[in-house]
Amino acid sequence: MSVLFHQQLVHILIENFNMARKDIYSITKNIAIHCPTLLDSDRVRSIFDRYGLKWRDGDSYSTRSYWNKYNVDTCYCPIEGTFGRIEYFKKEKYKIITTEEFLKITEEL
Repeated sequence: MSVLFHQQLVHILIENFNMARKDIYSITKNIAIHCPTLLDSDRVRSIFDRYGLKWRDGDSYSTRSYWNKYNVDTCYCPIEGTFGRIEYFKKEKYKIITTEEFLKITEEL
């Protein structure tokens, strides 16, 4: 992942969600973006690609979406390069960000 993107994302998350600097590790590690539509998935993954983020196996996010596996419950974890069902991320205490919140955040980068 791009170090600059990571630093900017952390800064914006702290500002927008009133998160403390001491929580930076958990902020970056435990964020999932909820994409309830395929269009949301496409938009979010294109931003991941723009900032050099990759799937865990090193492939570009544009190569596949996995959206059809969980449909409206699909979430992506850009820091880890993974995806899953929203219920899993909630159970694991991830901060769930909506597609709209993520798009707003990345407009500020």
